[in-house]
Parts: sequence; structure tokens; C-alpha cells
Amino acid sequence: MSNEFPDIEPTQDGLDALGGQVTAMLQRVTALRAQALALTASARSYDRLVEVWVNANGVVIQVDIDRDAYSELSPEALGSRIAETAQQAAREVQAQVNEKLAAIEEATGMANIRQKLAGIPELAGLAGQAVASMAGPQSEERRFMPGDGDSERNYR
Repeated sequence: MSNEFPDIEPTQDGLDALGGQVTAMLQRVTALRAQALALTASARSYDRLVEVWVNANGVVIQVDIDRDAYSELSPEALGSRIAETAQQAAREVQAQVNEKLAAIEEATGMANIRQKLAGIPELAGLAGQAVASMAGPQSEERRFMPGDGDSERNYR
């Protein structure tokens, strides 16, 4: 589907054509959004002891742990293995969601706007997607909040 509307004659037929194009675009975007929200991904740890499923938002929806994990791993190691595997699944689903978002941007013409923003140095950062840190809650990376005078956070 083209993301730009042709010149429309100010006639009823022209308006009807424009209305049909808008309706088709909205139907396409609605379908792509529903597909994106239905996505899931799974990842299995390198030792195959842990499998984690996440939804389209990267939220864990299922964790399967092999019985051998309890005898082969300490509680701390098992926790780390689960977290690493969940992060792997979250990266996978994010890639899938990004494909759907790119299709939505193309269908709506937002891809062109994003390209134009990328060409303006002051606005270039707005053209990309922010990526959240995968560092743990107690990591050094999370101890200071940028723009907050680098004040140390309080941890419980």
C-alpha cells in the first residue's frame, strides 16, 4: 500500500477514493497491531535447563525448569540463568515487534517522517528507538540517574 495519497480532485468521487484509502490503511494498521500484540517468543538456556516465554512486551509469561537444574545449579546460578534466558527471549520478541512496527510506519507514512528527523542533527535521537538497560537492579549502571545531579539512588 502506498503511504502517500495521490492528488484528490475536490469531487465526491475524489473524496470517496480518499476515504477508501484511509479505511484500507486503518484496517492494515489495526491488523498489524493485533499481530504485534499477539507475539510471543521463547528462549532456552545454553545448558537446556531453563526455557522462558515472554509476551510482546517482553514480560515473562512462562518459565520451564528442568528437574536437573536444582541439582546442577546453586539458587543464585539458577536465578541468573532464568534472568539471562528471559532477556534472550525479550530481545527475540522485540525484534519481531520491531518488524511489525516498521510495517505500521510504512503503511502510515511515519517511516518518511522518521527518515526526515534522522537528517536533522538536533532531532536525530528522536528517530531511533530507546533501548532499556538489561543490567541488574543493583548494578553500577543503575546507581546514578543521569540528569539528576548524579545523585545516588536509595536501595532497600
